[in-house]
Amino acid sequence: MENRERWLKLYDYRPQGHAFFEDLVTGRIAVADGSGNLPPDTEDGILWLNVDEPVVFRDNGASVSVIDEKGECSSVPMRHDRAIEAAWRFGLDLRFTESVSRFAKILTWMVDPEEGHRHMWTRGEGIKFDEK
Repeated sequence: MENRERWLKLYDYRPQGHAFFEDLVTGRIAVADGSGNLPPDTEDGILWLNVDEPVVFRDNGASVSVIDEKGECSSVPMRHDRAIEAAWRFGLDLRFTESVSRFAKILTWMVDPEEGHRHMWTRGEGIKFDEK
């Protein structure tokens, strides 16, 4: 499969944000900034979404954990609303710092027309609040 055909764009918030792509060979999700059209073309190379780490919310934004091609972990910054969407789409857990914990109940529930209110996240430990 050619490099271009390998990547399915799932959603794109560039140039101010990031794009998410599915690797059709491995099924993994990659995060790309605006420095390249496709994940392998960016300055950072392929950054895989780290599904084992929560999305972290702070007062000034959020961050999503990624793993580079060498296996090193880092994170990419994201706006709160886009991070919530990424968590929902990819089943990621959430972690709120104490300063934003008052928003957690609003951000972690959704309405399902068949079931009424139901919890949005089901993986791992779900939602964590940092305690000071």
